[in-house]
Amino acid sequence: MTSGMMNAPVRFSTAGLPETDRIARWEEHNAKALIGLRCRSLHDTALDATEINLQLPTAHLARVVGSPHVVERAKSEIRRVPSDAVACYLTLAGEAFLYHDDGVRLLHPGQLLVCDADQPFMRGFSHGLEELAVKIPHTVWRDLGGPRSLSQPLIIDGAVLTRTLADLVAGALRPGAAPDVDEEVLLELLASVATGRAPRCPPCISASRRRTSRST
Repeated sequence: MTSGMMNAPVRFSTAGLPETDRIARWEEHNAKALIGLRCRSLHDTALDATEINLQLPTAHLARVVGSPHVVERAKSEIRRVPSDAVACYLTLAGEAFLYHDDGVRLLHPGQLLVCDADQPFMRGFSHGLEELAVKIPHTVWRDLGGPRSLSQPLIIDGAVLTRTLADLVAGALRPGAAPDVDEEVLLELLASVATGRAPRCPPCISASRRRTSRST
């Protein structure tokens, strides 16, 4: 169980940067803080994006808000900056497309995307985005009982556990607040959402019930 004292969230924004430097600085930040990606803005406008990152003992959490753009994790980028991790993206606002070797998929708010961050993909946000991200090592993903092969990404529709997971991640990343998240609960909720099985830890079940009571 990992709660209480932890690193404070770190905020990075392209706001105020020279327009010609924004994409390069955004790529540099993500390569260090989350996942290495190549980015390009849409509509010939400067990229306006903000990311809040929080490193827990095992998982890495992020909240991303951005103007319309496209990101790509190509084979060359994977070789240059391998992650050895599973990436989970929860869409909060705006539609996103995912291009993977099995085709193109459209994601809507409330859906969770789970993919192997060391498999090539492209994601696009034609109307901008607001999303939460959770990155965990492959070894932890397997220990949690997640599918051993993510050759094809998982797209999971919103449900009570998904919204509970979003509440935990968003709460840990609140600006100006000391992070307070139990990583064991967070990881167990993530595993439950991804596998469809019931949570195994009592705090997860309690959190889910509280979320259910608030939504009824």
